[in-house]
Amino acid sequence: MTVSKAEKAAVALCAAFVLFFAGWFARDVGQGGYYKVTADAPFPAEATSVPTKAVFVPDTLVDLNAASLDDLTGLPGIGAAKAQAILDYRTQHGPFTRIEDVMNVKGIGEGIFQQLEPYVTVTDPEGGQP
Repeated sequence: MTVSKAEKAAVALCAAFVLFFAGWFARDVGQGGYYKVTADAPFPAEATSVPTKAVFVPDTLVDLNAASLDDLTGLPGIGAAKAQAILDYRTQHGPFTRIEDVMNVKGIGEGIFQQLEPYVTVTDPEGGQP
């Protein structure tokens, strides 16, 4: 097998590139440069804060027949996609007649229903309890 001058030059250039950056990395680590990690100082408060989501109030029942996208995403186990699926199901099939009907929505099974059950209700179209 014959290796051309261009191939030899490409291999030599790649090797030089790798050696250059390996030396640079080793120099920084050896001098305690960019890769030094310490736990001496606590993180600033804003760095450790967790972004908050709308807080769900457990003593307020969410009516599956009147809830908005934001109301539904405040429920446990329900993100934006499942909330939209509930709204789409309600639009296509009409109001829910009982809370268990939410399990007919794609992606909501027994496990998610058990999380939702304490927080949801359904009302009939006239606004009363079924």
